[in-house]
Amino acid sequence: LQPLKRKLLGKALDYYQRFLKENRGDSELSVELADSYFRVGNITEEIESVAAAEPHFQSAAKIQRALLARSPSEATLKESLSDSLNAIGRVEQRSQNFDAAQAAYDESLRLRGELASAKPDDREYARKLANVRMNSGLLKVRKKQPDAAAADYEAAQQIRQKLLDETKPDAVTRDF
Repeated sequence: LQPLKRKLLGKALDYYQRFLKENRGDSELSVELADSYFRVGNITEEIESVAAAEPHFQSAAKIQRALLARSPSEATLKESLSDSLNAIGRVEQRSQNFDAAQAAYDESLRLRGELASAKPDDREYARKLANVRMNSGLLKVRKKQPDAAAADYEAAQQIRQKLLDETKPDAVTRDF
């Protein structure tokens, strides 16, 4: 199925690239533009390379930061920026830019922590908080910081265990 997957992702990539080209300067579509850059980054990472994906994630984050500066309490903007930052961290980690990866994970962790604190019953916010904590731990292993990595792993698994204890398993089970 890999050739079919590449073909379908290629078509989606073409669509999003056309959308970005046609609407790049339209400030009324800023949220959609940021989302499109994020999606282009994900597709590019999947079918091309990590290095080629990074500028798209950066573009998404730049727009999202500007939007969040105008509406600092908007949860959907925080979530979108945290997703972009997590992707930037992942890309930077794979490129062995460990300091940049840690900075991205730390900012994503801060945003996801704010979201999870504001809505403690939101399972997705908690799951994403655990995921970025785990990503930070994985990075710390690569940076040869085993104690800090273990602390991040433990924090992530505590969040996941709490989620598993509260309700029936879902994506958290896979993450755990």
